[in-house]
Amino acid sequence: MNYRPAAAKAALFLSLVLVPGALYAQSNAPSGQCTCVDFEEDTRTVSGVTSNLEVERLHHTNDTLHKFIGNPNDIPPGNCRVIAHAWNVAVFLKAKDQAFVALLRASAANECKIAYERDAAPNAEGTFDLVSVAPSP
Repeated sequence: MNYRPAAAKAALFLSLVLVPGALYAQSNAPSGQCTCVDFEEDTRTVSGVTSNLEVERLHHTNDTLHKFIGNPNDIPPGNCRVIAHAWNVAVFLKAKDQAFVALLRASAANECKIAYERDAAPNAEGTFDLVSVAPSP
C-alpha cells in the first residue's frame, strides 16, 4: 500500500490550517487601561481600577518600557494633561526610572489614566510586572 499521497494531503492540509494562524500570532502579555488610584513607594507598585471595576496592581521594574503618548492634548485639561506632557519630555530625554516613578506617583495622586502591558504571571505578592506603560486619554 502506498501512503505517500495520503501523507502529502495531510501535510498540505496542516500547512494551510496551522501556518496562517501562526503568522498572525501576537504577544500573550495582557494589556489595558486603568485609572491610577494608589502608588506604593517602597514596592514601586501602582494600583489602578479598570473600566470593568477590576483592580490591577502593576509593579514598575527597571525593565519597564516607557512609551510616548501620541497627543497629550487628547487628555482633558488639568493635572493629568500636565503629567502626560512631562511624561513625553521624560521619554524624549531618556530620563532615569526615578522620573517615571515620580510621574506614576503623581498620576495616582490625580487619578490619571494609564495604558499598560503587563506580564501574564503574577509575582509572589500578587502584583504584575509592567512591560510597558504610558499616560492615556
